[in-house]
Amino acid sequence: MTAGFRRGRFFLHTRLGAGGMGEVWLAREVAPAGQGATVAVKMVLPHLSASPRFVELLRREAEQSLRLRHAAIVRTHGLEEAEGSLLLVMEHVPGPSLRWVLERSRACGRRLPVGFAAHAVGLVCEALHYAHTLTTEQGEPAGLAHGDVSADNVLVTTSGALKVVDFGLTRPLAASTEAPRLGKRAYVAPEVLAGRPPHARADIYAAGVLLSELSTASEPDAEVEALARWAMAPEEEARPPTAQALREALAPLASRAGFDAARAGALVAALLTTEPPRKEGPAGATTTGTLSPKPPPRTVGPSPRRARWGRRTLGVVLLASALLGALGFALTR
Repeated sequence: MTAGFRRGRFFLHTRLGAGGMGEVWLAREVAPAGQGATVAVKMVLPHLSASPRFVELLRREAEQSLRLRHAAIVRTHGLEEAEGSLLLVMEHVPGPSLRWVLERSRACGRRLPVGFAAHAVGLVCEALHYAHTLTTEQGEPAGLAHGDVSADNVLVTTSGALKVVDFGLTRPLAASTEAPRLGKRAYVAPEVLAGRPPHARADIYAAGVLLSELSTASEPDAEVEALARWAMAPEEEARPPTAQALREALAPLASRAGFDAARAGALVAALLTTEPPRKEGPAGATTTGTLSPKPPPRTVGPSPRRARWGRRTLGVVLLASALLGALGFALTR
């Protein structure tokens, strides 16, 4: 939490996180009549803002994103320049990422319901299919792909709303840095790793990785695991032909488990209000982490060096006493 600062017409007051492109802040619009809307603002890193190629590509992607109007996609409001900063203004989603859900459930020692995995990835696929099939104003395929589908880029709220963030932002970042930063490596399809640009079936591969990741945190389910392997097929042609095909295959599994938005929201709310259990340390102390065993109490005693000096001192004292005794005896005779 910070006191905040102003950039253009936005007051950035809470840092939400950071990524390869820049920091994300919770902000409010400063309106003439008072406090405006609450939004998320991605403040692009200065060295990227200084790259004309990056700015041009980002503007192009932001314009494409403006056309995305789907309940499971975080809305992009626009790209602005203010006081030397490049700001990508987006819808604020008041909820954690699926990465947080995974990590929190593990920390709490809880398995996720397998229905949650099917429900969540099904909604991701619904968003992907919508974007993949979007057309231009001339009716031509827009050719949109996310390029960075991952547990970090899917947000879920306590109401059960699930939204995919950062559509298309991988490409300008990769092009401007001249590095193969096309998404998080574990989610990247083999053909993209080989140099092909992000595309629809590469997004499907990433959705399969996400499904596998969520199912690993759930009770074992052969059907879910089989669908994950289908989506993660190394050969592009062996994957589901569309994200909708994977969505339709997942729908019965979520339905069978009775899993819907309400249950997803309840699960997130429960994780938000549950503290991970304190672990028992090796020495019996409870702690939020594992402590090193306490060393056994030391027996206080003289060091070897002190013992040697002590023996020498005692010898000198005894010798002196003997000499004095002999001298006394001689004088009295």
